[in-house]
Amino acid sequence: MTTEFPAPAVRPARAADHSRVVRALDAWCSGPPGAGAHPVRSRLLFEDFLATCCTAEDADGALVGFLIGSLSQTDRRTAHLHHVAVAPRARRRGVAAALCERFLSVARGGGRRLVRCEAAAGAGAALLARLGFVPSPGTPYALLDLGTNPPDGGTGPAGVPGTEPALRLRILGPDFVLEHRADPREPRDGNWHALVRAPDGLTVIREAGPATPEEERWTGLYDADAGHGLDVPGLLAAVITPLAGAAVPVFVASTYHADLVLVPRSLGQRAYAALRGAGHQILDTVP
Repeated sequence: MTTEFPAPAVRPARAADHSRVVRALDAWCSGPPGAGAHPVRSRLLFEDFLATCCTAEDADGALVGFLIGSLSQTDRRTAHLHHVAVAPRARRRGVAAALCERFLSVARGGGRRLVRCEAAAGAGAALLARLGFVPSPGTPYALLDLGTNPPDGGTGPAGVPGTEPALRLRILGPDFVLEHRADPREPRDGNWHALVRAPDGLTVIREAGPATPEEERWTGLYDADAGHGLDVPGLLAAVITPLAGAAVPVFVASTYHADLVLVPRSLGQRAYAALRGAGHQILDTVP
């Protein structure tokens, strides 16, 4: 009789996962516990990679796999797949493939064309080949060319739906306030951040003042790595989709390099939790 192993729940890694991942590294991987200076053991490095790391859990919430990946800080075309590990009881069940496919979708969504990883042997080599990696002549690396668009028309690698780019979002300061004017002419005072002229009048985004009521204040979120290019799809959807799921209203003003996403200040913590849950990183407030 064969016991069916249910599909694992793959999600973005969280800071609280670090201790579980380190214990799993000792239990699942070769070598004595604590051996070697594996980068996963650094909590600082782990937390820095949260947006591009993911975990797999079984129906009881137990960790059955994890992946450590990153987007290169020096080559904006490249992502790095550092490490994938699966619990012995969950191997040959598609867990490693599910983790890799999520990471590849994040890399593609971040505008990366190439993914590099250490060349593997055995079952690892078979998985890399199945995902499309090929050996790089003269190097210990295997490479995957993601191309410029998903081969399946936008659902992510291997047809995995619901995957979106992971971003680093800055919280802008100070607060903003929105105004609508029937008069489409530009305000004379010049004290505004953005103007949108439409048939129904003029929308004005201003800096909130000391007398602005709390219920009229909006917090601004902006891509910390702005400048992806106008041909990268899915960036705005990656932000507003989790906010919609958390019932957080938004107002969006697009710039040439990124999107300014405004959320009600009163719902700020709910918005940040939803974005972190979707794999995004929220950075400290900046002027």
